[in-house]
Amino acid sequence: MIDCTMAHCELPCEPPLSVLPLSDWRLSEFEGPELEPPPTPQYYRAEVFVLYLETFLNAEMKKLVVGSFTLKRTISTSTHLCERVKQTENEIVQMFYLPTVRDSMQSLPMNGKLLRKDPSVRKLDERFTRILKIFKWGPDAEKAMEVLKLRLDHRLVLEVLKIDVEVSVKVQFFKWAAKRRNFQHDPTTYMALIRCLDEARLFGEMWQTIQEMVRAISILDPAQLSEIVSILGKAKMVNKALSIFYQVKGRKCKPTTNTYNSMILVLMQGHHEKIHELYNEMCNEGDCFPDTVSYNALILAFKKLGRYDFAIRLFDEMKENGLQPTAKIFTNLLEVHFKLGKVEKALDLFREMKERGCCPTVFTYTELIKGLGSAGRIDDAYNIYKNLLRDGCKPDVVLMNNLINIFSKAGRLEDALRFFEEMESLRCIPTVVTYNSVLKALFELKAPISEVSVLFEKMKANGVASSSFTYSILIDGYCKRGRLEKALLLLEEMDEKGFPPCPAAYCSLINSLGKAKRYEAANELFLELKENCGRSSARVYAVMIKHFGKCGLLNEALDLFNEMKRLGCDPDVYAYNALMSGMVRAGMVDEAHSLLKTMEENGCIPDLNSHNIILNGLAKTGGPKRAMEMFTKMKHSKIEPDAVSYNTVLGCLSRAGLLEDAARLMKEMNLIGFEYDEISYSSILEAVGKTRTWYHVSTFLGERALFLESNRNSFAWIDEWEVEPFVSNMNIARRIVMPLSVEEYQIAQMYMVMKMQQQNTSGREGVEVLENKSFEDDVFGKGQYTSKVYHLQSKVPTWLTTFAPADALIMKEEAWNAYPRCKTGWKILHGSILTFFAFPQCPYFTKFRLTIETVHKADNGLSENLAARQVEHIDIATLSTDYWSYMVGGGSGVDLSKFKSARTGRGPLLEGWQNKCNPVMTAYKLVTVDVPYWGFGYRLEQALLAGERALFLESNRNSFAWIDECYGMTMQHIRELEQESDSLLNEKLSKPTLMTNVEEFDDDR
Repeated sequence: MIDCTMAHCELPCEPPLSVLPLSDWRLSEFEGPELEPPPTPQYYRAEVFVLYLETFLNAEMKKLVVGSFTLKRTISTSTHLCERVKQTENEIVQMFYLPTVRDSMQSLPMNGKLLRKDPSVRKLDERFTRILKIFKWGPDAEKAMEVLKLRLDHRLVLEVLKIDVEVSVKVQFFKWAAKRRNFQHDPTTYMALIRCLDEARLFGEMWQTIQEMVRAISILDPAQLSEIVSILGKAKMVNKALSIFYQVKGRKCKPTTNTYNSMILVLMQGHHEKIHELYNEMCNEGDCFPDTVSYNALILAFKKLGRYDFAIRLFDEMKENGLQPTAKIFTNLLEVHFKLGKVEKALDLFREMKERGCCPTVFTYTELIKGLGSAGRIDDAYNIYKNLLRDGCKPDVVLMNNLINIFSKAGRLEDALRFFEEMESLRCIPTVVTYNSVLKALFELKAPISEVSVLFEKMKANGVASSSFTYSILIDGYCKRGRLEKALLLLEEMDEKGFPPCPAAYCSLINSLGKAKRYEAANELFLELKENCGRSSARVYAVMIKHFGKCGLLNEALDLFNEMKRLGCDPDVYAYNALMSGMVRAGMVDEAHSLLKTMEENGCIPDLNSHNIILNGLAKTGGPKRAMEMFTKMKHSKIEPDAVSYNTVLGCLSRAGLLEDAARLMKEMNLIGFEYDEISYSSILEAVGKTRTWYHVSTFLGERALFLESNRNSFAWIDEWEVEPFVSNMNIARRIVMPLSVEEYQIAQMYMVMKMQQQNTSGREGVEVLENKSFEDDVFGKGQYTSKVYHLQSKVPTWLTTFAPADALIMKEEAWNAYPRCKTGWKILHGSILTFFAFPQCPYFTKFRLTIETVHKADNGLSENLAARQVEHIDIATLSTDYWSYMVGGGSGVDLSKFKSARTGRGPLLEGWQNKCNPVMTAYKLVTVDVPYWGFGYRLEQALLAGERALFLESNRNSFAWIDECYGMTMQHIRELEQESDSLLNEKLSKPTLMTNVEEFDDDR
């Protein structure tokens, strides 16, 4: 060992540098006493130990040694150097320990004779691996190899290529071996190196090695050719794989079915047209026949090429050849049949799959559900889902995403949300695609914003990363719900998270800001998008052009349109339509018409909306002649007019007084199958109102005119249509004081509603309850929602029955009771009395709305009226004798000026009772009536207000008169009675059972 007994001298310690090769490290270069080599232990080779001792003296040690000689100290004066040398010696001793023959016999499955002949097999891999890790490959490693007496052969090369060293070392060793005498690489060593290069993704070096192999090797095994083709395919080097395949095929290797399969699978990467050619070559070989793998790849290829008939023929050929189709093949064929629209064929194939004993996989079920959903057979898709669960096949997230998407698109949003809830019990973890679909469904369902927020937070809590599409859905949904500020905050959050600007999100925000007439904010967002993206999408430009046109900034709209073209963003049909619409608004109809022609010349095909915009402009400014010319041209072109087109021309003819032409156009609409809407009827009534000729009325009303003619004397007021104002949207405030507390009134009111409904419902008319369930929204919070239909045949006043049979009045009530706040709305259903004009399904007359908003307060009705409205105070102690009071109350009622409650002691209600009773509360009601009917709207409005007042008075009178029957009831008790009452009402009317929260819970369970 080196003598380390001299005086201690500390030198600074630096981190070790890389090991120097022997050529750079010579002890003889230093001045001073030479270092004598350490004594050679008996159990390792002296040459190798010295070699490694020199090598382990790295740059740090060299520096220390130089410093020692400079200071005229011996090497032993450095404690650090001394310890390092000792450590190095120990490492080398352990590294090159050579086991005894007995140890070798125990550790290696070789006999002693072999060990004596070839000592290099002892710990060969481990020692040589360490040498390569230290020296890499070069003269030093080659010298170490000679010292270790390693013999170069194919086995050694394969072992070196397997060990854990850098790929560059393996390549250098491989090339060095190729230059040795009496050695030549064979296919096994080439393939070993190719695999190493493939794993290291050194595809350039790999391709050179493959080319060298093909040149050097005379014969290749088909399995090796298959592997080379597969490796090149995995590296996306399809053309090179095809080149090697044809180079080797014939002269160096005869491909087998597996070889062809490998090549076919590689060609699946977008080279589908070559597959048919390769398939023909395979069949022409004579002794090479397609197997299941071949057919699977071929069917998939022809499916992607859109050659569905050929894919089906291959499937039949496969069965004729006695091959059993796999589940993957059946799944591909299912998709083929669905793409061809052959739904029944697909279902037959699924049954055949089961009959053949081929178990469907989750991918098979997914394809079935997706195909049935696309064909609109939603219930069949759901049945397949139930079969999947029954068969014990666990659905995956892709299948559930498809189910949610299918039911959402079909408008069955509640079912879509139920599938989302089921995913937890199925242990199917939702992905961002799942959450995106559910968020979109919640917005379309008009669910409370709180539910959307909760789901979004749950998504983040579960570690599901949002995508830009997630934010786009949220921003679009909030914009449509009028929550612009929230949408803008989400845009900021999206930017903070590093998402690139999403044109769809900006488009939604810009459009909503434009609708809110916040044009400056919309323009700022538009400029921000252009700054961040370089340019905007055509759709965003179209939205900005549309809003510039709406606010009269046509020059700015034109500038944007020209900017689009200058930046290379080709205007689409939406951009052209937006600009033409702005031109029509500005009265530039001829310019807009010219733009329509320019649009066609530029290769942008106008849609129906494009023609309707021009038609609307011509109808307003060009007169009926030009409008009819455009309309006739549309009918004789590929653009078929829709209801908007007909209504536009109908309005033009009506305004011009051409009622006979308008009547003919209406009949044409009817023959084609277009239903009249509010625009149609508005045009009709406006025209008829300006003429006092019954002939024109009968022309428009057709068969209804006979009925109206027989009752002309009953509505002589029709002549007033020309001068009567168009009455719509009248508000009136009513207040009614009750001798009850706010809490007592809630119970009494619910009891009164139940009892009055029972009294007024028979087998022919009355109240039908559709829904009664809890709700929650952003306006009222939590409460109870009810939906009812009133069949009020006998309650119709005589002047209204003139127009239709007495059994025609059907009204729908919707109530949101979040006590003490309530809102109730009524509307007339189709088939009602007001749909007498020409056709019973006229949506114009269903525009009637009656809304009552109520707030209950513990006062005597003297709260300030916040809005300047007409206020009416109603006294429940007053008896009314008008028509509506008689119809609602039947002419009989309790005289509250004489009534006294037995259980509460309250009453009688004498003059001034509102200021004397305790407790006391007031129902503040705002009644809004919207009757958009020309001519008889005012009379109808007055009748409705009178009827509502009578009902309001009678119901509140009964609430107090029946107080002894419900006093002391709890809310739970009254809800149970309410459910029983609703069911009894529907039984009387022979209607189906209503939907309640309890039944919904049972269905889910």
